[in-house]
Amino acid sequence: MERKTLVDTVADQLLDRIIAGVIEVGSVLPSEADIAADANVSRLTVREALKALRAKNVVNVQRGRGTYINPPEVWTSLDAMMRATARGVGEGSASCSCWKCGA
Repeated sequence: MERKTLVDTVADQLLDRIIAGVIEVGSVLPSEADIAADANVSRLTVREALKALRAKNVVNVQRGRGTYINPPEVWTSLDAMMRATARGVGEGSASCSCWKCGA
């Protein structure tokens, strides 16, 4: 079994929060520094995790404006789309907007 890297773990945590609706489609992600502090990792780790999500078209980086969440219809990762479908994207509502609680 392949071990997950820290980058994979952070990317998965972000994707889980997007799928759960904690981070809404179309909204801007917190800064790299904020995500790094909340996840207790370096900014470089967060930057690599965002690159992984960008490669799957889950996020869209707009220079000088921030990183925005793309709608699931444009995601290019089969794994991400299957996870979103299995969890029912858009069902329920998040009770907290906190990045790390996942509620």
